[in-house]
Amino acid sequence: WIASRIGPRISLGDASTFIDVPVFKQLPFLFLLFGALTFAGMNMRKAPIMISSNFDDTYFQGLDRELLKDNIIKYSNDDLLVYIKPPASPIRGTHDPRFCWRGSGYALKQISETVINGKLVYTGELIKGEDVIFTAWWYQDGEEITASEWTWRTNSILDAKAYSLVNMNASSKEILTKEVTKYLEHLQ
Repeated sequence: WIASRIGPRISLGDASTFIDVPVFKQLPFLFLLFGALTFAGMNMRKAPIMISSNFDDTYFQGLDRELLKDNIIKYSNDDLLVYIKPPASPIRGTHDPRFCWRGSGYALKQISETVINGKLVYTGELIKGEDVIFTAWWYQDGEEITASEWTWRTNSILDAKAYSLVNMNASSKEILTKEVTKYLEHLQ
């Protein structure tokens, strides 16, 4: 009797027809909602983590290194600009170049999935006025590389893997392709 009195009334279309939903039938949904919100809240409170210990940055040793905001590592020289962005929680947003570069005033054009040295990566052109930068990016946990957000997020949840985002940039498509190829060969 109490459950039917405090349960919500669901309308079937007209104002005179309602169905009472007992509270005990709502409990599974409420427990699921509570669990999901608790899980999300616990993950939001965690301190940001640095680049995965599986990440091999020895290829970039000859480049200038700078630690930026949000634990992003920037490597650069005259030909190459590389950002290594730390692993993110699988239920959070990332520093995806499609968004971050726009925040710097660049338009991202001709985005495509490209196979380089047998690995699928995203490539595109960053344009700001007369300035054109050629870019490639992917997600990486140690030696495993994927361009798929679904793959890295699923592996993060199911296998506790930590994927960093690698974003390589150059002034020409040829230099970019050469550097990405050399880096991917370095991983093998």
